[in-house]
Amino acid sequence: MKNLIISLASQKGGVGKSTLCSLLATYCVEQGLPVAVLDADTQLSLRKNRFDDLGYRNIEVPWQVWPFRLDDTIQERLTKVRKVPGIVLIDCPGSVDNNNLKYVYHSADIIIMPFRFDRMNVRETASFAEVVKGISKAKRLFLPNLVTQYDDKREELRAAIEQANTAFAKFGDVLPGIADSLDIRVSNTLGMNYKQRRVVRSSFDAIVNIINEKIK
Repeated sequence: MKNLIISLASQKGGVGKSTLCSLLATYCVEQGLPVAVLDADTQLSLRKNRFDDLGYRNIEVPWQVWPFRLDDTIQERLTKVRKVPGIVLIDCPGSVDNNNLKYVYHSADIIIMPFRFDRMNVRETASFAEVVKGISKAKRLFLPNLVTQYDDKREELRAAIEQANTAFAKFGDVLPGIADSLDIRVSNTLGMNYKQRRVVRSSFDAIVNIINEKIK
């Protein structure tokens, strides 16, 4: 199968990037796509979550996750990553402090940028997208996450959605949003239940369609 590198990236933490990476990996496997995950986050959240989920059990896992260092050998290792058949998801750190991140963005075919619908987060994500645009030719996808639907916030939410669509239009596509849900917050790296699948389906189906177009 053709290689495809997908980076999940943001300028700051707290947007649910690692959780989305884990869920997307599982969802892609369910669609018959071979997936490997590289954990480039400085805290190795996905790697640690996998160990916690496994405990002492020796069971089959839907996808493998490996730590991925952002050091001076990164270009050589990304060349090897490019030869892996299938989808390679890279969970990037929620910062832009490491200069070697530019090689990850440059190598990516798709960059997914999770964000939250508030003015500061939209503004910072747009600034981050401007930086990424100058580094990478990857297709850029903006994924609204932790979307709240409280009645007293409805006008504010509509305004934030309009602001995001305007801010991101010149950089890429805004995907359907993922609602803030306890089911998502308690997800793990070993599978997905029907409630979790229902929450992410619209967003992840859009991503899978883009993946399928690129690997034809």
